[in-house]
Amino acid sequence: MNPLTENRLAGIALLFGLGFFAALFAAGFWLTDGAFVYSLDDTYIHLSMAEQIAAGGYGINPNEFASADSSIIYPVLLVPFSGTWFHGFMPLVLNVFALVIALVLMAKIIVESGLGKARGLSISIAIFLPVALNFQGLALLGMEHMLHVDTVLMALLGLMRWQKTGRLNGLLIAAVLLGPLLRFEGLGLSLLLSVVVFWRGHRFAGIGLALGALLPVIAFGLWLKSLGLSFLPNSVIAKSEIVGTDESALWAVLGHNFGPYGAPLFALLFVVVGLAFLLAATMPRFKLAPKHKVLALVTGGMVLGHAFLGKYGWANRYEIYALTFLVMAALVVFAPFVAATGRTALYGKVASLAAMTFGVAHYIGFAVVWAVHGPANIYNQQWQMAELARSFEGGAIMVNDIGLVSFQNNNRIIDLYGLASPAALKSRRERAPRGWPNQMAIDEDVGMAMGYDSWFKGSLGPGWIPTAYLDLHVPATFLSPRVTIYATRIDMVDPIIDLLKSYEPKLPRFASFEFIDAGATPQPEDTQ
Repeated sequence: MNPLTENRLAGIALLFGLGFFAALFAAGFWLTDGAFVYSLDDTYIHLSMAEQIAAGGYGINPNEFASADSSIIYPVLLVPFSGTWFHGFMPLVLNVFALVIALVLMAKIIVESGLGKARGLSISIAIFLPVALNFQGLALLGMEHMLHVDTVLMALLGLMRWQKTGRLNGLLIAAVLLGPLLRFEGLGLSLLLSVVVFWRGHRFAGIGLALGALLPVIAFGLWLKSLGLSFLPNSVIAKSEIVGTDESALWAVLGHNFGPYGAPLFALLFVVVGLAFLLAATMPRFKLAPKHKVLALVTGGMVLGHAFLGKYGWANRYEIYALTFLVMAALVVFAPFVAATGRTALYGKVASLAAMTFGVAHYIGFAVVWAVHGPANIYNQQWQMAELARSFEGGAIMVNDIGLVSFQNNNRIIDLYGLASPAALKSRRERAPRGWPNQMAIDEDVGMAMGYDSWFKGSLGPGWIPTAYLDLHVPATFLSPRVTIYATRIDMVDPIIDLLKSYEPKLPRFASFEFIDAGATPQPEDTQ
């Protein structure tokens, strides 16, 4: 039987991959009663940042600089159509494009690795591996992660072709340069590839690639400093899991990844697999071809880097780039054994199918829950908060989830979590005394605050009056099904209650208000 061609396998991957994406999209669309909403509120932070970039600023409010975005280039890519009805669809357009590119690149890697000789296995991989790696769920988030996955697949295919021909190619160069611009984690792979290029005799090219990857990141940090911001974006610092003033506290990152509140199983698995790749590359007994030794070294180094310095979870988007490179590199390294005949090939096929089955079993639940219930969560919670924020006339609005609330909103939004507020980030990280949100509300002329009580964690002092709960009546995919709406001062109680009562008939079917009697103590929320 003839081996599969790249075009044929890519066609199969696109048919099934986009079909599954469309099915998930339609299911989520049904639960929002036809409103188009992303599965994650963070997508709207990108859009809000893009609005301000288009207007000549950088942040979520006019004339206020803030580094609420953890990607250098993604908000810039979202600038087109800013201020129009189509602007909200830009992340969808980019992610469908990224999903198509990923499926095609995956098919090319499978065929060029030699796995195309095993037709049945190749087709199974092309259909089920994207699901096992959560590609469709990732694309539905509307974030930059799917584009980042494209860069690691480009890097792998470019590395394979360079090893085969001895000539550097556009895929490899583009991957090295684009990765760090999309995600800071991309810098690790880019520098590893630059070292390999240098080590294999392309001295000037290796140095040039390293500088091309590193200098834009440094320049961006210096530009942020010139705006009066931190060298690293607030969004990176806020999500680094480091509490305290020392931003270089590496031990805190390690403690989180391998501790009970991190992802210790994932982190340990990455360590074990990373070390296995390094051993396979350096020990003669494994008898890897020279080109596969280089690939194994790069893979091992990248996986170990993410194990110790990376992040995991939260819609399973942080680790996917490393997991994708790891899985595809493993297929390439072991392709000669799997595509052959005999007992070894049989074992390889069984192991490949077992690994895919595990991946599908692990990620399919996340993909379905986030893709189907995620938009309903955002629509029935953040969308309604955003409508209230746009209608409020009593000053600024303070929230701890700034995405959709700040998008296409002329009112000033104050961030309580710290992505767009250095003051809030400093207070939260340094464990400021109780009452700091109250003082911030006074300083920023805040009239209404909306957020999850669990996020305040005892920080709130006396003076805020809870007026109502916004309750969610679908399975919560994140944070909490209950938002508390506060008046930050006594004269705002009646205007806020009037606003809520006038808006109540407009609430969708899975959202409701529960009004709170004056002086009542907020009830504990059910956090996820």
